[in-house]
Amino acid sequence: MRRIRLLYGLLDRLSARGVVACLDAALERDRMDPGTLEAYSRSRLEALLDHCRREVPFYRERLDRVAGDARSLAREAFASIPVLEKREIAAAGERLVARGGPAAAGRGRATTVTSGGTTGPPVRLLIDAEAHDAQTAATIRSFLWFGADPTRRHALLWGPPPEDNSYASFGGRLRGLILRRTLLPTFALDEAGARAHWLRLSRLRLDFVAGYSSALVRIAAARRGDERCRVRSGVVAAAEPLFDFQRAPLERAFGAPVRERYGCNEHALLAQECDRGGLHVATDRVRLEIVREDGSPAAAGEVGTVLVTDLDSRLMPIVRYRLGDLAAWRAGSCPCGRPYPLLERVHGRCRDALRSAAGALLTPHDFAAGLVGRPVRAFQLVAREDRRPAEVRLVGEPFAVESVAERWRAMAGGPLDVRFVGELARSLNGKILPVVDAVPTRGAPA
Repeated sequence: MRRIRLLYGLLDRLSARGVVACLDAALERDRMDPGTLEAYSRSRLEALLDHCRREVPFYRERLDRVAGDARSLAREAFASIPVLEKREIAAAGERLVARGGPAAAGRGRATTVTSGGTTGPPVRLLIDAEAHDAQTAATIRSFLWFGADPTRRHALLWGPPPEDNSYASFGGRLRGLILRRTLLPTFALDEAGARAHWLRLSRLRLDFVAGYSSALVRIAAARRGDERCRVRSGVVAAAEPLFDFQRAPLERAFGAPVRERYGCNEHALLAQECDRGGLHVATDRVRLEIVREDGSPAAAGEVGTVLVTDLDSRLMPIVRYRLGDLAAWRAGSCPCGRPYPLLERVHGRCRDALRSAAGALLTPHDFAAGLVGRPVRAFQLVAREDRRPAEVRLVGEPFAVESVAERWRAMAGGPLDVRFVGELARSLNGKILPVVDAVPTRGAPA
């Protein structure tokens, strides 16, 4: 921790930020019991809603239509606040910004972030300095949850187009130099590029490797024979779904456990897998809900839609924001003893939800379960107009797929093609799309 405080303290002084103070406070909350953490989170939610009603025109109108003061809204009446949709953010414009702008919200500075566009049309948000510092501190803390040190040599495999990759900017590279970060861009990564990245990584002694899940998998597949990278703490898979069948190959290649991270551009880190395998939601700085189609809370293990409230943001508050993702809670607590609630799984985007012939919800993870232990690197589902699965595309070494294909057909309740292909469709930011609409494809049926 001394090293982390020293280097991030230097960055704080260079950029007039307060990350180290936020980190110290966040680490104190790790020692709370669940009841104390819940009370802390609820008090912060009450303060946020009071601020919204007083200072933000959009919320003043919205909350005045809902019965109750900030205290009751933060407790039993919270679900009565309408869900915030992405289209509303664009339409509201300046009405979502606190009166007085950045100066009224904090230290007078603001950062503009744009949603990745994976879960719908991109939206722009303004993040005040205090919220930005809290986001950064939560990300630093998340590395500590599995024994990593973000100031020791590490590699980042990040995939946006070069003009959108903030880590490749001058400021990003300067921070990377101080933090001993090796950036390997993965946009439009091909086999030759994956091999080059693998060879470079194998020559480094790294504390951890973090990156797009699909990029990590592709680079790991570029190793030959018994080649292995030297990674001490772990491999952080982020920005895309991580499937169970991908964990073992990644751990063999990098020689370290895989840790899943769930986050977004709008709110940075939402959840991080710890050293005991629990995917903890950072409820000290975000209020995360998982709801059914009718808006009621989903039970543990039940897939629902993710809603996020950012407890730190005051300049442009975001309350009950439909992120566009599907997830499920995990019951119980983690053996690590941290007080944060657990996600069972992040199921991906809402648009990736499919239906069986009987109307049952299907997500890509339901299909991925049949690929554990198979020589497959990645897969993609093709959806019909009625959102029933029509085809499964596989990338990897061919194998006898009929047994798993029959399992998938039974799950889908109808015919389903399975084929091997050379490449899978990607989004504009370089992520593999788990589900695409039906289009003609190359490749021989398996």
